[in-house]
Formats: sequence, structure tokens, C-alpha cells
Amino acid sequence: MSVSSVLGGAKKPRKSKTQTVDLKSKGKFKVRKGKLHRALNIPENETIGPTRIKVALNSPKPNVRRMARSARGLTSMKKG
Repeated sequence: MSVSSVLGGAKKPRKSKTQTVDLKSKGKFKVRKGKLHRALNIPENETIGPTRIKVALNSPKPNVRRMARSARGLTSMKKG
């Protein structure tokens, strides 16, 4: 008897879609689509407004703060 049959089937981990952002001479980094939405409990079909990003910048969790800084930078890149 296998472990997954005893536990009622193993759940597959959620595949996060990654996007690589290339900043040319400054380097590049990966952005995981929807991760900030999940961290802030916002549905992925809604946009994260500037006020919600400001709240996320003051989060006690360092990962959420980092994602919020990236989101703020990416929105300014899209405008220009």
C-alpha cells in the first residue's frame, strides 16, 4: 500500500508562472505571477492599487515587502 493511497492522494504543488525581468547592465531577477496577490489575499483578477502596495511595504514579512518594492518598480516601468 502506498503512502499517497493511505493519505487520500497527494496534492500537486501549485505551479507558479515565473517571468524574468532583465534590467540590462543592472542585472535580472525572476517575478512569480500572482504571489503578491496570494500574500495580500486579493483575487488575481483585481489590480493591486498604490494604497495596497504602500500597506504591503510596511508589512512585518520581509518577502511581502520585497514583492511590494518589485511591484512598485514594475508599475513605474510599464508607465514609461
